Amino acid sequence: GAHPRYDPNKNTYVNFGCSDFDPVKGLTVSLYELDADTFRSSSSSSSKRPRQSDVKNPPVVPNFRLKAPALLHDFILTKNYCLFNINDTSINPLSALKALLGLSGFAGSIDLNESASHTHIVLLPRSLFDETDQSSVDDIDLFHDERILAIPVNNHFNFHFANAYEDETTGRIVFDTVQIDGMDLASTTSHNSGRPFWKNDHPFQTVTPSRLVRYVLDVPNRSLAVGTPNPKVLSTRLPEFPSLPRKRSTRRHRYVYPAVARRKVTVDYEKKGHAGP
Repeated sequence: GAHPRYDPNKNTYVNFGCSDFDPVKGLTVSLYELDADTFRSSSSSSSKRPRQSDVKNPPVVPNFRLKAPALLHDFILTKNYCLFNINDTSINPLSALKALLGLSGFAGSIDLNESASHTHIVLLPRSLFDETDQSSVDDIDLFHDERILAIPVNNHFNFHFANAYEDETTGRIVFDTVQIDGMDLASTTSHNSGRPFWKNDHPFQTVTPSRLVRYVLDVPNRSLAVGTPNPKVLSTRLPEFPSLPRKRSTRRHRYVYPAVARRKVTVDYEKKGHAGP
């Protein structure tokens, strides 16, 4: 993953890695937890050299498999869960061929099904790291394993999360994320005659506008929480790359700090393009 997530309660980093996509086996996503000081597995963090017991019994690596390729750029962490945004995707054969020939990036060959009815917010319990048998956490089925929560929400795409936390009073999970209705990954578009879109005279007119939103998940009922707009729109100033102090990660937060347009912009979320920053 592009953005390791810090847990101040345990002083660890959690991240994930993806295998190359196999047309037969699919995409394997593996989770890791490392001590923040030694960058070794958190189970052997008390020593800068692995203990003999750790060599004989290495920590388990929870992993799940997706049948289709996916652009899993980021995820988010709470005290008890790893949270992913899983879209309905497929490979564009022509774009994939161009990527294999070095003419474009592979990410641009992933097509998002914009007509899909929903996206899944998937919660994997961090207790999976405590399993002692690797086979119990291999090839986890996100949609049929009872340990996993897969909550359908309105179809969308996201690159970056801000933060998530568990409300100890209600048992709900609250998280903020930057959301867009489409996915613009190709390095060129029909609007710029084959040039990289950032070299276009008006590049922001060719991409889907973003918004910062807040979701509230009802974990006991495996659904979105009711009684409030879900998601609630927090900002429409084309936000991206939200961040907050590391010590607030996984904890209730009041502020997040995205990069935004310097003035209010007019956005029509039914169309690409906007007034620009």
